[in-house]
This record gives sequence, structure tokens and C-alpha cells, in this order.
Amino acid sequence: MLNSKAYAANSWHTIDEQSRADLCNELVETECLLSALGSTLRSRRMGTHLSASILPLESQCGSYIEILRETLTNGRGAVTLRDIARLRVQFQYQCRQLHRLAGALQTLENWQSPVFLASGEIPAGRHHPHLSERGFDYSRDRHIDAEEYERLFLSELLPLPPGESYAWLTSSGMSAILLAIDHIRSRLPAGARVLARGDMYHETRELLSQWFGSKIDWLPDDSSDIVSPLRSGPYAALFLDAHTNATRLRCPAVLPVLEYLSEQGDHAPYCLCDTTALPFAAAEWLSKSPPMPPGKVFFAESLIKFHQFGLDATSAGILLGIGHCPANDDLWYLRAHLGVNISDTAAATLPRPNRIALYSRLCRMQRNARIIGDALAPLADIAWGSRLGHAVSPTLDGHPDHLILRSLPFQGAIVSIELPRALHTPDALYAFARDIICAAASRDVVLHGGSSFGFSTTRVYVTAATTRFGRPFLRIAAGSESFGEASAIATAIYEAASELP
Repeated sequence: MLNSKAYAANSWHTIDEQSRADLCNELVETECLLSALGSTLRSRRMGTHLSASILPLESQCGSYIEILRETLTNGRGAVTLRDIARLRVQFQYQCRQLHRLAGALQTLENWQSPVFLASGEIPAGRHHPHLSERGFDYSRDRHIDAEEYERLFLSELLPLPPGESYAWLTSSGMSAILLAIDHIRSRLPAGARVLARGDMYHETRELLSQWFGSKIDWLPDDSSDIVSPLRSGPYAALFLDAHTNATRLRCPAVLPVLEYLSEQGDHAPYCLCDTTALPFAAAEWLSKSPPMPPGKVFFAESLIKFHQFGLDATSAGILLGIGHCPANDDLWYLRAHLGVNISDTAAATLPRPNRIALYSRLCRMQRNARIIGDALAPLADIAWGSRLGHAVSPTLDGHPDHLILRSLPFQGAIVSIELPRALHTPDALYAFARDIICAAASRDVVLHGGSSFGFSTTRVYVTAATTRFGRPFLRIAAGSESFGEASAIATAIYEAASELP
């Protein structure tokens, strides 16, 4: 286990070998990101006046790649981790602008209600050859930009046989949850009971409470076994998070649930699993489980987190359906009627799915969460017997669900901190977050305060501070920094925690 002294000894003035390897991977990922964007823009054949608008941003983004390449190969350019950290922030800012501008430019000529018939020249956008009556004729219902991304997502991240998986892009992760809940609810018999984890994301829990009321049974937060309650039901539907966004970051055993659903066949309950915090989990579980009953299993993810490679350029979500089922074909109608479809500009703004680049990035984020969690271990434990109360992460060996996730390619990138019960208030958590940022500033370490996760720079944020459906906690969302940068961040957080009363 790494300790704070090891972190303190890390030098910001040199790039150690492990950090060098991390930066090499980051270079490849960044080149993939910009190359895919360039290919997309060139394929649109935009006019010269539109292409000229993005050239300055492309050049600025390209300069970061050149600095990384020169630093790694020739030892020139930005040769310190401190410099790299600051240049990365600038690159992310420029690349975000580039993606947002590119998305707008790509859809600039699109109609939301396009013309497909006319007595004269058709004033249609770039999709004119694909338009027809009742076919892409109203973008709130469906549009080509979304369907292109959906096909790419399935081929890259959920490689099942053709016709065995569906994807529906939505305006946000919560829109995907809403779409699935409404679809499932419409198919349940009157009086049917449903089962859900009590430590689900607080906004999802609030939705379920409003829609099902007394018909929902909540599983205890500390229970990893879900199959036994399902067998003792009967329950018509199950709702759970693969990696909870709650204080203890519990991770239920999902694979046995999928095996149970397969066993039940057509009589299986519906299942919605939020895998936002665990990309690759759905594909991994499905590769190890028997075939799923068609139309019964759904996975939802927010695409504003990991899938945008830290750009945070647009709000988006995706709902995945497993198994060929005629009812799944109706989901795009429901998406239109609920008004949760993604806009064409947002779909065009999203970075193209890239399994290899995403996995490389997630490996660093998971490792960085372990570094931070290990650094805080001397000050905290799960049993509330310490100054911090607890600091936990499923990436750590001591987490109660670590063995459940051990077979997954990615086990999360979040560390949760709670203060001792007597001190645990939103105001105290906000003050602690500010202390962490101040400690980072005093060491000239790049660290951000802000919501969400999946960014290139580590973030601290007080989560669930104003809801009655969850307990507040301080979330440290590990970024994709190099080993040396993550070590310096861990030192700053350790120092702030050491000063707690």
C-alpha cells in the first residue's frame, strides 16, 4: 500500500517512468479523439467558410499533442508534470469548444421538421436523400445523427450478434432512466410489486417513489444479494445501480441477477440497471451469462460522464435493450412521446465511441482512485473508527464489494468521504471540500471543485446535499492524470484531511 510519505516525496520537476507511460497512453487517446473528429468533419464536406471556423481550434488542440510528443521523445517542451497538468486543462477547454462548434456546424443546415416533398427546389439539409414521409421527417421523433451514434456505440461497446441489442439515445442519463421506467411500468399488470435498491442514485429513487409509491419494496443498502429477494417475491420489475452513487458506493452482484432472469425466461421480471459509473460492465456480464429473455433487460448510462473523454461538451444519455423483441421496436415511439430524444446537434457533438481509447483512459482513472483511497487509509476506515468517519472506493481491496467487481475491466473511479457522525453536515462537507482545494493550491497542484465525474482533472464535490432521498457525502472523482500527478493530488487531500478537528 502506498502511503502519504511516498506521495510527499514525489517531485513535480521530473517525469517518472510510470508517468511517462501514462502520458504516452494519453497521447494516443488524444490523437484518436482528434482524428475521429477530423474524419467526421471532412465526411460532411462543409463549405470553406465553415471549415475555416474550426481551423484555429484544431491548431490549438494539435499544439498540445505536439508538446506531449516532443516531451516524451526528445525531452523538450513542457518537461514537468505541473506544466502538463496546466496544459491539459487548456487543451480540454479548446477541445470542448471544437466539439461543440463542430456539432453545431455539422447540423447547421438541418431542419427539425424537414421538407421531403416540394413543387420546386427542396430546401432540405444535408440528409435530404434519406428523408421520406414518416421517415426522419420530424427530428423530435428520430433523426439520422442519433441513429449513426447508436450503431457505433453498439458495435464498439456492446458487441452482441445483430438484432440482439438496441440503443436509444436520449437528452440525458435521467431521460434514459425515465424512458425505461415508463416503458416497464406500461407493461406491468395492475397491482404488481417492484423491487429496488435503497441506495440508488437519489434522483432515480425519487422518480421510482413517485411512480410506484407503496408498490415498491426497497432492499437494504448493505445487501449485495438480490436474487434471494427476487425468488421470494413475486416481483414484476427490478431497478438497481451497478455502482451506487451513494455514501458507501455499494455494488450489488448483477451477474447472478442476469443468470436468474435467464432461468426465468418469459416469466422473468423486467430489469433496469444503471451502469453509468461502470462502462464495459454490461458487455462483460452479458458475455458470461446465458441468453437474456427478450425485451426484459435494460441498461442505462449517462453519456456526459466517461464517454465524452472529459470534454463535458453536451448532455446525453443512452438506453440499451437486450434481446430481440417487437416491444423494443416501440421504444423509439415512446421516446418521442416523452420528449426525451437527444437533439441532432447534441448527437453530432458527442465524441465517437472508441473502446480501446476509453479503456486506456479508464485504467488510469481507476488506478488514481486507488492512489487517493490508499493515501486516506491511515485516517479512515469503514467502521467509523477514525477522524474521517470513512473513505471508501470499490477499487480498494477492503471494500465489501471489491470481489464482486474484480472480474470487470473497470471497477470505478470514485472515492466517497463521510465525516464522523457528529460532524457530518452539508456545511462541514463544503468546508472540507474548500480545504482540499486550498491544500492543492498551496502545493501548486491542479484540482477542481465541481459536480459529476469522468473528467481529465480530479474533482471534489458534495453530493446529495439537498435531497431527502440520500445522505450527503464528499465525492472525489479521480481524473485521468499520470501517476505522479495523482500522487500529488493524493498528498494534498491527505494534508487537508489531517487538519480535520
